[in-house]
Amino acid sequence: MKLKLVITLFACMLPAWMTAASDFGLGAFNSPKGFGLSFFADRNDRAKEIVEVYADMYSVLSGRHGNPGIKSDYCHAIVIESRPTDWGRWEIYAGPGASLGWVRDNGCDNFGAMVALHGAVGFRMAFDRGIGIDIGFGADLGIHLENANDTVYLKIYRNGLYRLPYPQLTISYRF
Repeated sequence: MKLKLVITLFACMLPAWMTAASDFGLGAFNSPKGFGLSFFADRNDRAKEIVEVYADMYSVLSGRHGNPGIKSDYCHAIVIESRPTDWGRWEIYAGPGASLGWVRDNGCDNFGAMVALHGAVGFRMAFDRGIGIDIGFGADLGIHLENANDTVYLKIYRNGLYRLPYPQLTISYRF
């Protein structure tokens, strides 16, 4: 049910982003944090919107739990530096955003809702043929609502900062 809700919201937002963007693309998000889809829309030469929807793999890859959570990150990225090359263009970007999901937090065995401020920094290589490769890092500062034994606990979302050094690799196609 929660996965269907997140996918429906994401699908409803895509047309609005695509019509306002000069370039947009879709790609595969890969990280020790999780695996999923990444969407970007270039607003102009100096700003872009990035949305990532992925399966949060906390404690799944280690075998402690069998099912992942679902997480979505949004970032309004500002291009800090951009240079054309003979094969395309490279750029460095960073920006603020928001994050939400239904995830486990560090030390929690139960799922809970998570809401956070999100920040990202990255390096993008955009090739002339439409292929792009992004390597970046993201951090979340927020809260996690854990439901344990019919009691709801409000906690700081620790994985948002603990997993800051985990790299994120996105391979995308620009339409």
